[in-house]
Amino acid sequence: MRRCALARVCRARVSALALACVALAGCLSPPRIAATPETIAVVTRESPIVAVHYQDIIPPLPPADGAPFKVRWASVGAPTRRIKERFLQGMRARLPSAEVRNLSEPRFPYLHYLMPDPHWLKRTFGRGLAFDFYSPTQYVGGGGVARFPMAIHARLLRLDDLSLLWADSCSFESGPLVPFATELADAERTYTMAGLDRADRCADTLLAAFLGSGR
Repeated sequence: MRRCALARVCRARVSALALACVALAGCLSPPRIAATPETIAVVTRESPIVAVHYQDIIPPLPPADGAPFKVRWASVGAPTRRIKERFLQGMRARLPSAEVRNLSEPRFPYLHYLMPDPHWLKRTFGRGLAFDFYSPTQYVGGGGVARFPMAIHARLLRLDDLSLLWADSCSFESGPLVPFATELADAERTYTMAGLDRADRCADTLLAAFLGSGR
C-alpha cells in the first residue's frame, strides 16, 4: 500500500511539473547547443553510447473504491520511443560507424529544472555518451485535443563529467488523440497516423539539427 501511495504522489508531481513546463515553454525552453564537427567525430569513435527515452504517458489511476474503470484521459506527451528510434535509424544510415545501444524500456523522468536529471543516467551507465529524449506530458481532456503543441527535447551528454555536447527541441501539433481505458507502455497508441507522421517529421528535424545540412 505504501508503494502504491508513493507511486501516486510521484505521478502527480511529474504531471504537475510537466504541465508547468508546457505552459511556460515560451520563457523556460531548454538551451539549444549546436553540434560541432568535433561532436560528430566523437560519436563515430567513442564507446559505449546509449540512447534512452523517458515515460511519455501518465496513465489514469483506477478508482480507489474499486468501481468499474471507465475510459479516462491521462497526461500524454510526444511519442518519445518512436521519435528516438527514427532518429537513430537515420543517424545509422548517415553515420554507419556510430555504434549506439538503444534502450527499449522508458525511464522515469526525475526532473531537475524541468528536464530529466542527468545524474541518474550517470548512476546507471557510469561513463560514455548518452542520447536522451524527453517530452513534457500534458493532460488531455474531453474531445481528445491537447491544449499545447507536443514538445520533444533531445540531448547528447558525456556521462563522465555530465557535460552537454548537443541539445535541441522541436514541437508539433498532435491532432486529435484516442482515449484509452488500460495502461499503455507509451503514448504512441494514442496518436492517429496523421499525428505520428508529424512526430516522424519532428524526429527528422532533430536529426538534421544534430548532423547539419552537410550530411
